[in-house]
Amino acid sequence: MRTHRSWGRLYRYLKHPVGTPPTSPKQMKPAPIICYSAAMAAMAALLQSSMVLLPGFGQLLGAFSSFPIAFASLLHPASGLLTVVAAAVVVTMIHPVGGILLLLTTGPLGLMIGTTIRLRWPRALGILLSTLALFLGITFLTRLTGIEAFHLLRLLDLQGGGIIIAICLLVYTWLWFDLVEYIYLRLGDWTHRAHWK
Repeated sequence: MRTHRSWGRLYRYLKHPVGTPPTSPKQMKPAPIICYSAAMAAMAALLQSSMVLLPGFGQLLGAFSSFPIAFASLLHPASGLLTVVAAAVVVTMIHPVGGILLLLTTGPLGLMIGTTIRLRWPRALGILLSTLALFLGITFLTRLTGIEAFHLLRLLDLQGGGIIIAICLLVYTWLWFDLVEYIYLRLGDWTHRAHWK
């Protein structure tokens, strides 16, 4: 009986879209959106660059570069896309490989998470599309460019290793999606409670 209830809760969770905070980002004016997007691009670039500036611990911080991009995408998908491009250009000036990684992996992940939440698509669809975006980016890097950062993954065959990687990416994306959703619902309207209305 409890198993059926658990599956029922999971089904309802995945079927319904993310809720909206009391004040929606859609109500913001163009000027604050541009400023906000620029700030998110700078933050994403700083986090991604930490992979080079802070060896070791910076690798962990670099994974969080998806979050500023996701929150920029919550305002508008175009805002998120410009944030990805601007952040990638800045990071490329510091570390070319880091810029490519942001443009093809963490960038599309944040862009897709923020866009699907803003468009209020079902969580299951948002998680799957975000996972697909990340998987395609990593596949492009490992199969076509052969960047040494993914040398271990490149050694795996597409049938066996690809499935394992896809499952790991699904869990990884699901965790990021839930974290972005949690922050969005709790703090997503902080800019509007200031003087931006």
